[in-house]
Amino acid sequence: MAVAPWPMNGPPEKQGSIDPMEEYDLYINVKKPAIGIYVRKGAQLPDLADKGDWVFDGTSAQDLLPPRVIEGVKADGHAFRDMD
Repeated sequence: MAVAPWPMNGPPEKQGSIDPMEEYDLYINVKKPAIGIYVRKGAQLPDLADKGDWVFDGTSAQDLLPPRVIEGVKADGHAFRDMD
């Protein structure tokens, strides 16, 4: 049986390094708390008519979010989510 020259996680110069996981900021609509909007961490909210109604609620790692949220942010820069 042949043995790989290095573990499956990459070449020696990459071992021990971890690619940073994407993170996303969540904003909740204070008038409609069942609605959330995600943007990339540190990004501004999109140009919303009611921008003042949104408050920051935290940051989540990519692996904690549904794939459709990640896809929406990648496609449009933001993604709405029903928080119920």
